[in-house]
Amino acid sequence: MDPVTGHGGRAQSAPAYRRARGLLGKAEGALLAVVAVVILAMTAYVMLGIVLRTVFNMGLYDEIVIIGEMMVATISLPFAYVAAERGFIAIEVFTAWAGRRTRIWLDVLASIVGLAALTPITITAVSSGYKTWSEGSYFFGILNLPEWPGYAVYAVGIGFFLLRLIDLLVHDLLCALGAIEDEDPSRT
Repeated sequence: MDPVTGHGGRAQSAPAYRRARGLLGKAEGALLAVVAVVILAMTAYVMLGIVLRTVFNMGLYDEIVIIGEMMVATISLPFAYVAAERGFIAIEVFTAWAGRRTRIWLDVLASIVGLAALTPITITAVSSGYKTWSEGSYFFGILNLPEWPGYAVYAVGIGFFLLRLIDLLVHDLLCALGAIEDEDPSRT
């Protein structure tokens, strides 16, 4: 018996680990709710712009900039949820023949590669966002909208994605080492 596992080799801290995973899942659900609201707002804003141009021959100010910033939210905020659902593009032709344990180790490898790629992207997103905020950068247009909110939203989305990849790596390693049971039905 060591500090990580109790009698029978099972993890003693499994309830706390499951709670932490559950909290991350709730945060991802909240981000999805935000995305749904943003999509509805974006739809309403575009429709309003079309109606104003068609009926009243006038448009909305900085419409392209505002829609572009909303698109950043709709793309980046669901990353962590997609990762939690293991909605990655996979080449199942090559992994379908593999056994359960091999697929777990392939998932560990995928998490490591994902973290190696995502860590510099996250660092760059945060530093670029901080730079635009500290310099007070604005989009050119009538409203002179600040640039930092889009960077902040992207950093939040990519940050939660990074947390989820770390979670998947820890989870898959614990499953591969037999410390916890694997509840992923795709690997049975």
